Amino acid sequence: MRRTLLLAALLVGLVQPAVADTLDKIRQSGTIVLGIRQDAKPFSFIDGQGQAAGYSVQVCQAVVQSLSKQLAMPELKTDYKLVTAEDRFALLQSGEVDLDCGVTTYTLGRLADVDFSLLIFATGVDLMVRREANIGGLADLAGKTIGVLAGATAEADLKELLQAGGVTANIVTLPSYTDMLASLETDEVQAVFGDRALLLEARNRALNPGHLAVLAAKYSYEPYALALRRGDNDFRQAVDTALARLYRTAQIAKIHELWFGPLEADSETAMLYRLLGLPD
Repeated sequence: MRRTLLLAALLVGLVQPAVADTLDKIRQSGTIVLGIRQDAKPFSFIDGQGQAAGYSVQVCQAVVQSLSKQLAMPELKTDYKLVTAEDRFALLQSGEVDLDCGVTTYTLGRLADVDFSLLIFATGVDLMVRREANIGGLADLAGKTIGVLAGATAEADLKELLQAGGVTANIVTLPSYTDMLASLETDEVQAVFGDRALLLEARNRALNPGHLAVLAAKYSYEPYALALRRGDNDFRQAVDTALARLYRTAQIAKIHELWFGPLEADSETAMLYRLLGLPD
């Protein structure tokens, strides 16, 4: 029995560092694996040419450029792996993905499973409804069906908000914002609840964008960060160093403008970059 326990401990000791030490994994393979989403525009998605695109993806690409310099690996390669809101953390923990470059909210509860980089963006959770439905807030959702993204924090947020307001409604989970949009347009749901920035982009893709409204309620604070394996302090420091250096340059303003418009018009995000442009 003692020999069995000792062997198990040795095997764990052999396996864990290979997964936890991401920098060594990158050095040995010459490749970093980024987790991306298929349908989370404008943050992380597959474009019309089948390429990874979006704000979070470009931020991660800048991080990879910095890592190649920090590690003295000018030929560092990047692989992309599709993840979902439901499997992204499991793929990080298994070592199949090194850095989650999607739309992941930094929460204290999630620190039990993964670690996070410095923040890369901040938004809020909101409702999108059809204008003719005359839904102006949570109180109008009584008896209605509301769609939320499967695996996202929005479901728990919505349940708490409805309970606090004494509102009884039916909540259904949907696999993507495209499905949320389609369900709203076909009246399968009477409202969708999700991250405001993603709802605004989804509305732009609607058959009749003018028929949909994203309320200006911002029911919660959703700080986005890059998720990485828990307990890998060296890798997290390297990623944070890359982000801080990026925030001190004009490159971040160009990335922001490409997806959200001029940084000068977004004082809150401009302040986020300024505060997190930490000195070396």
